[in-house]
Amino acid sequence: MIARSHHFTLSILLTFGLLVALCLTPSAAAAQKWVPPKKTTTYSVTIHIDGRTVVAPFVSTETVTAEILANPVGNTDDPSAWTGSATLNFGSIVNTGLPQGCELMTTPPTGTTQVAITKQGEDINVVWSTSVNPLVPSVLICKGYPAPYEGAPAVEPTAFLEPREFTLPAAGGSKSVYGQLSTGTGMMENSGTITVTRRVECGQKVKQVNTYPPGQQTSLGSMVGKGFAAGEKVTADTNVEFVFEDGSVVRLAKGSSIKEDKNCEAFRDKSRSFKGTLLLGLIWAKVSAVFGDQVIELPRERSVTGRRGTTFWIVPHKKFTTLTVSKGSMWLSRTAKDKLTGKVFVVKKGKTAVITKKRITVRKALPKDAFPFGGKSK
Repeated sequence: MIARSHHFTLSILLTFGLLVALCLTPSAAAAQKWVPPKKTTTYSVTIHIDGRTVVAPFVSTETVTAEILANPVGNTDDPSAWTGSATLNFGSIVNTGLPQGCELMTTPPTGTTQVAITKQGEDINVVWSTSVNPLVPSVLICKGYPAPYEGAPAVEPTAFLEPREFTLPAAGGSKSVYGQLSTGTGMMENSGTITVTRRVECGQKVKQVNTYPPGQQTSLGSMVGKGFAAGEKVTADTNVEFVFEDGSVVRLAKGSSIKEDKNCEAFRDKSRSFKGTLLLGLIWAKVSAVFGDQVIELPRERSVTGRRGTTFWIVPHKKFTTLTVSKGSMWLSRTAKDKLTGKVFVVKKGKTAVITKKRITVRKALPKDAFPFGGKSK
């Protein structure tokens, strides 16, 4: 797959069924200074609330959602507290029961939500809150005649909700929240669910997610601020680019999938690196490493290694695979029983290696070898 930092590896399942593993191994001089990849425990908190205000025959409804990334408090390998905040996403307000020809003009609300999580033995204590801007009174406007009344009570999805504090297993879970206010003339009722999910993240966090062409919708935008979780599979719903905190870049073509190793460890224990899997599709990687060489291993078939800062990409085809280098250089050879063997091929800047089951050839990179999206690779 790719290398990003001194402990990033990736595996690729080619269309003809061969597994490609990209590992980063420290150089001999730096081996004693190498630090194993750390697993970072974080929590993802998802909020979904449906609000309803009823003053017969008027009914107003609105849904609000949020996803909070709760990161550890302090720099510790074994955190016991996490905090986070996020913007509340208010949906459209739907009003029914208004007089014919009338429209209720309501200023859309804005606000934020916060969460604090603390570890208590085998459980976690979750405290959440919201902060919403003061509501502006709604105004009823009717076409052709004066409004029979000035306005109507606004829907407030985050009001009166309880509990604001609850306990869940450390692995996470869901909690229902509910709130109601009834008067002689109407009722406000809000209900929803807060879901807390523990994430064991590996390596660098995603700093930015881009799509090609720009502006496409992608569910992978939710990866911003997160690291890939152990054992997590991510599938590209469009051509997508991940930019990591260390400057490394990974591009996945639409339909491609990557999967993090469940232990945040290497394909082989002695490689002391971090790996994932490209299950299907195309990938481009700009490698950023602290030290050492990057190694791509294709068990029993082929293997590759290159120095830090190398920019390259692998494109699997039906009967062959190409590896193209646009910066730096890569060294390519066969493997047998997890050991490098056979002739070593050097793939320099501007060159492409064409790899089949029986042979490896290196030639000048052609336009057809370019990665399928994202413009010219630097």
